[in-house]
Amino acid sequence: MARLADATPVILPTSISENFLLDSKQLESKLNEKSRLLILCSPSNPAGSVYPKKLLEEIAKTVAKHPSLLVLSDEIYEHIVYAPATHTSFASLPGLWERTLTVQQHITKGRSRCNWTRLCWRGSSVTMVRAFRERGDFLIKSFGEMEGVGISEPFSYYMLRTFHFPYGSINGAFYLFIDFSSYYGAEVEGFGKIEDSDSFLPLPCLIRL
Repeated sequence: MARLADATPVILPTSISENFLLDSKQLESKLNEKSRLLILCSPSNPAGSVYPKKLLEEIAKTVAKHPSLLVLSDEIYEHIVYAPATHTSFASLPGLWERTLTVQQHITKGRSRCNWTRLCWRGSSVTMVRAFRERGDFLIKSFGEMEGVGISEPFSYYMLRTFHFPYGSINGAFYLFIDFSSYYGAEVEGFGKIEDSDSFLPLPCLIRL
């Protein structure tokens, strides 16, 4: 989609050892005078990680050095955070309100109505919101299950403790980003031998659940 807008996406790799969190120094090394938009996602889909406030403050200092840089902060899972992690909105940091477009919602994800309605809202400065209004507002609806089947909290923790794949610390949202590289060489019925990640998935030994 970035290329459709005549933009050049710059991908910053993260790792399971760092819980898939962006490093502020690495971010600084990728920014230049042509940089226009930084996309953050916390709580993260698909990693399940939540950016601590201290790290967001470091990123904010980096953003401040680039006056042409805006920030799109995806905070759709703000109400699904697990202790001791806490959610901090990037726009709440000093000097970031005017430069941040925050995407939030309370019903679809926070209240498990994914198959009922797709509803979210954005928060930002008047100037930025007006620019988006010129391009139209979209509301996507879907009708399906009204309620999901609840799983008890103790059982959920038991499943995580007995999981046989390495995964990062889960602090928010409802995803696991697992490392299945230990299964390289295994035979899968109906598929064959898993030689490497290229033979199974386009992502290097990681899969979202």
